[in-house]
Amino acid sequence: MLVMHKKIHVLLQLLLISLALPAFSTQAQAQTAFTQQQIGFSLSPGTSFVRIKPGSQATHTITIENTSQKTLSIQPQVVDFTADGTTGTPVLQSGSSFPYLTFSDGRTLQNGWDPIELKSGQKAQLTLRIAVPPLEKEKEWPLTVLFKVQNTEKTLEDNAAVIQPAIGSNLIVLVSNQEKLEQELSLIKAGTPLIVDSFKPLVLTPLVKNDQFAATVASGSAVLKGWSGKTIATQDFYPDIILGYSSRELTGISSQDGAVLQAGQLPDKQLLSFKPPLFFGLYTVEYLLYSPTGESQLIGGDSVLALPLLGVGVIIIMSIIGILFWRTQK
Repeated sequence: MLVMHKKIHVLLQLLLISLALPAFSTQAQAQTAFTQQQIGFSLSPGTSFVRIKPGSQATHTITIENTSQKTLSIQPQVVDFTADGTTGTPVLQSGSSFPYLTFSDGRTLQNGWDPIELKSGQKAQLTLRIAVPPLEKEKEWPLTVLFKVQNTEKTLEDNAAVIQPAIGSNLIVLVSNQEKLEQELSLIKAGTPLIVDSFKPLVLTPLVKNDQFAATVASGSAVLKGWSGKTIATQDFYPDIILGYSSRELTGISSQDGAVLQAGQLPDKQLLSFKPPLFFGLYTVEYLLYSPTGESQLIGGDSVLALPLLGVGVIIIMSIIGILFWRTQK
């Protein structure tokens, strides 16, 4: 169990490191029609977390690079986002309600800033200033700094409306006086089928909710046990981030990645599933979550019955055919 906890800690560190990498910005792109390669410019970082105490200030800088062969006019905009409650995909809002963000030149969200003109290969930096008043309540503010290309032929027709190509950089601002926040995750749906075919994998879709206001990482494992209580198999959760008061379906870590990962590299995701040999009978699935200190907590589970449904179906079909054939011979 200690080795398992160490492995989870390594994955959490890799996840936090990867949040500063441009490649992680694909989360912000999930709601847009274009990737960085298609749109002609890149953003860095893709996702960032800023923790700030009431009465203090912080800055956040985003780097934009024109990777196309022509001059681009890029219009920035700050909007709020929420998670979809299942996959963690950001759902962009029409504007922002965050009142404590200004630009480095003193402009606010109300008057915005002019489009950024970038020649081919040119870079620019935008620095945002966050100043929180002393009496501000604890709260998490998920924001997206959205960048839209102006005057481009790359548009998307959708219900007779022209959508400007855009990508975004996520900025999650946590206003809190607490040095350490306790993890509060609960299982709201086990996602375990009642009956599964013995010849097919047991696919699990547990839905976990974050019961506190700050984002956290859901790391842990699903444990498959036999009728006697003996552990048959264990599948680690992919350490996904769940925003405050949001929920997310947990997925698994690809077994082919093993424990050998390059610096800053995250393992691949896969369906959370089991396919043990001789899969027949009554089983129990337990869900364990690990706290940031490595302690495990059982948050729920469910039972599943594995039956050779395919074989039974074949037998039934063959029996019906046999009966029909027998009747025709009478």
